[in-house]
Amino acid sequence: LIWAATGGEHSRHLDAAALFEEALELRLRSLPPDHLDVATAAYNLAVARAKLGKHEEAAAAFREALLVRRRALPPDHPDVIAASQGVASCLERCKRADEAAAILEDLHDKTPVPPP
Repeated sequence: LIWAATGGEHSRHLDAAALFEEALELRLRSLPPDHLDVATAAYNLAVARAKLGKHEEAAAAFREALLVRRRALPPDHPDVIAASQGVASCLERCKRADEAAAILEDLHDKTPVPPP
C-alpha cells in the first residue's frame, strides 16, 4: 500500500515538474530573463525537482530564481530568503555542506536584524 501511494505521488511530481519546465520555457520566450515571473517559474520547477530527489537540478533552478530575485528585490524579501534556503537545502542533500553554509551565511549577513 505504501509503495502504491508513493508511486502515485512520484507520478504527480513528475507531471508537475514537466509542467513547471514548460512554464519556465514559455516565460523565458515571452519575458526578459530578469523578470520576477521567470524567477517564480524557476522556483516552482526547483521545488518539483527537489520533491523528485533531483537535488542537483533543483539547486540549479533555485539559483536561477535567486539570481533574478536578488536583482529585483531587497535582500530581506521573503522570496529571496526562500530561494536562498532552497539552494542551501539542495546543496546539503548533495553533501555540499560548505557551499550550503556559505549561502546561508551570506543570507544572514544581508538580512537586517530588527531591533529588540
